[in-house]
Amino acid sequence: PGPARRPAPALDGLLGSPRAAVLRALDQPVTAGALAARLVLAPSSVTHHLAALERAGLIRRERVGQRVYVHRRSRGTALLNLYEP
Repeated sequence: PGPARRPAPALDGLLGSPRAAVLRALDQPVTAGALAARLVLAPSSVTHHLAALERAGLIRRERVGQRVYVHRRSRGTALLNLYEP
C-alpha cells in the first residue's frame, strides 16, 4: 500500500478545490490577475471560477478605475467559518 492520502477539506468537496482556494485567498480585495498569479491558475480559469462564486453570492467584483477588484462577501466568509473554523 502507498502512503495514506489525507481527505480533502470539506469546503473543497462542496465547491471544488479551485473555487475553495479562490475563496480562501480573498482575505483582502485583489485583482483577478493577481489572484491567478497567487494560485498559479490561468487567468481564464480564475475568471470562470469567479463567475460561479459571484452567482452564488460568495464574492463581488468592484471596478476602481481600470482595475476590477474581487471581494469576499460576508456570505463567503460565513461559509469559510462554517467549514473551516
